[in-house]
Amino acid sequence: MEIKLCKLTKEYGQILAVNQFDACFFEGELVTILGPSGCGKTTLLNLLAGLTKASSGSLYFEQQEATNIATENREIGFVFQTYALFPHMTVLENICFSLYHKELTKQERELLATDMAKLVQIEDLLDRKPNQLSGGQQQRVSIARALVRKPKLLLLDEPLSGLDTKLRKELRDEIHKIQKEMAVTTIFVTHDYEDALEISDRIIIMNEGKLIQFDTPSVLYQNPNNFFVLDFLTNGSLNCISGSINNNFFTPNESKNSWSIFQSIQTSINDIDLVILPENINLCNDDSSLKGIITNIHFKKTSIHFTIEIEGIKLQGITNKKTNLQIGEEIGIHLDEQDIFLFDHKTGNRIVSSSLDLKK
Repeated sequence: MEIKLCKLTKEYGQILAVNQFDACFFEGELVTILGPSGCGKTTLLNLLAGLTKASSGSLYFEQQEATNIATENREIGFVFQTYALFPHMTVLENICFSLYHKELTKQERELLATDMAKLVQIEDLLDRKPNQLSGGQQQRVSIARALVRKPKLLLLDEPLSGLDTKLRKELRDEIHKIQKEMAVTTIFVTHDYEDALEISDRIIIMNEGKLIQFDTPSVLYQNPNNFFVLDFLTNGSLNCISGSINNNFFTPNESKNSWSIFQSIQTSINDIDLVILPENINLCNDDSSLKGIITNIHFKKTSIHFTIEIEGIKLQGITNKKTNLQIGEEIGIHLDEQDIFLFDHKTGNRIVSSSLDLKK
């Protein structure tokens, strides 16, 4: 199902939970709505489901106006964060519940439910009650119940939030696999950036009811239009240094010395934030203009995380190379201009090369 949102808005008194939302979801794709708690993600999902009435704007399903269509007529499946299973029913009965509105015999309902249970790998749990299941098993039942009716739109509201790390990854991968097998348009709400980056075709970054950026995971990560986007996608694990640029040189506010790290910029820019991802800090042993002292080292399975202090400024770095770093060691770093992000300190908006006076 293709879905289009036009200036969709939901107000609660003076609060704009969803503010002038414009977006288009393509048939069969998995879109994740990502943002902090309270940004309007669940409200937007409820508007798509018809559980909440829009204050203004329009919603279209397959180019047909759907803003005022009742929930039961929207051909959707909804997976809730809290599972929402009936405690007195068995797994089989819970899955079958979605089919009672269809003109099917009991045998036909149970056959469809059993097939769906196999798809989500809970066919051996059909006779159990919800209180006999783990959290991951209960969520699989919830997913099976949503999918058994063969919806045109699947909505998932933070379905992994109550699970441990290992189970979360397993179920996340399972959701992705099933979604692709069924080719159902899916909107997945989460505040976890790893969930979003792992399984999404495209991601909406949302904050304070507004769409900040909507694109593929790679574009969002490599070409964010706002500091908020990159900060949220990296869970704050980035290096942000406030300062100014003057004719190729960057001067941090916390240092009197300038860093020669630009070649293309020949103008002056004040009040900027220079942002570097930890993986883009390259250690080198040549006569680098930037020398620092290693102040901390943390070993992971496949990488080394380190802190390097340069003129009082601490930078977090990651290297996958085999290296014998030592705390207290002086070492040089190389920063590739292509890997540096510049943001306006006041607005948070990205400063891109097209807005600068560049050398030819």
